[in-house]
Amino acid sequence: MKVLPVGTVVLITLFFSFTFNLPNAALAQQKKALDPNRPLQLSRTTIRHESHRLAYGGTLTLVGAPAGSITIEGWPRNEVDISAEIQLRADTEADLDLLAAVNGFLVDDDSNHIRVLSVGTHDKSYMRTAKKFPKTLLGLPWKIDYRIRVPILTDLEINAGRGQITLAGVEGNIRLSAAESEASLKLSGGDLTATIAVGKLTLSIPSRSWRRGGADIRMALGDVTVELPPGKISIT
Repeated sequence: MKVLPVGTVVLITLFFSFTFNLPNAALAQQKKALDPNRPLQLSRTTIRHESHRLAYGGTLTLVGAPAGSITIEGWPRNEVDISAEIQLRADTEADLDLLAAVNGFLVDDDSNHIRVLSVGTHDKSYMRTAKKFPKTLLGLPWKIDYRIRVPILTDLEINAGRGQITLAGVEGNIRLSAAESEASLKLSGGDLTATIAVGKLTLSIPSRSWRRGGADIRMALGDVTVELPPGKISIT
């Protein structure tokens, strides 16, 4: 058996160590380049508007996007008016085009129930229908800001992510849940059930009479404020 000089053995060891570390270094650079929290180069905002008939006493169900504000106001018409501002962020126009094809919302309506469902890269089951969608785009930030007007007597079911929530002038039964929000509710009737994991909630009662039902508010971490008019409050 031939014995190699000591210097040769050291050189061979260093060579293999350097070779095996190359893929790890490349992988680390790739992960850093695909970090969804990095500053993105481009943004695109589109506005979508829809109107649907809804009888008084009907129900609106809204499943919000992972981020974005929600504003719902009561008005005297028997229809639901939906305005949504969808904001996408990516590094290239081509990536924005791909995201625009999957991020948005769907509307399912019948005579007494309208469902507005936010869909996109956050929904794994929905993304199974998007063939060959680049995995590198799945974690990029996006949001929808909703502004919706409903008949005054409408039941609401709201499931929100992260963002401000404003409700005013609606007297139906309301079920609200959010992961993180600063919610402002100006209501004077109906059954209210609100659950927020983190944030703030302000319930403002503009009249001295609460018509039908009551309020059950739960906050895991944050502040709850109830604003009442001067004098005694009655429940009718």
